[in-house]
Amino acid sequence: MSKRKRIMVHHGDDPKKPWEVREEGSKEPLKTTTTKDKAVQVGRKIAKGTGNSQLVIFKKDGKIQEERTYVGDPYPPKG
Repeated sequence: MSKRKRIMVHHGDDPKKPWEVREEGSKEPLKTTTTKDKAVQVGRKIAKGTGNSQLVIFKKDGKIQEERTYVGDPYPPKG
């Protein structure tokens, strides 16, 4: 199975558009938004469109709130 792409939704530094959607390892956000809900919607759309991917949603304090896997989720394991 190919490596899973991770799309991150987290709080950024821009006070006008504080929520960012970015691919793991990227320095530049794919999209910035004014609300977390909008960032999650954008992130979900990107993750679903990329195939084997995971959407990781962070709280404002930087802790992981939720992870969603799209296509090729290994859980529950076969056997």
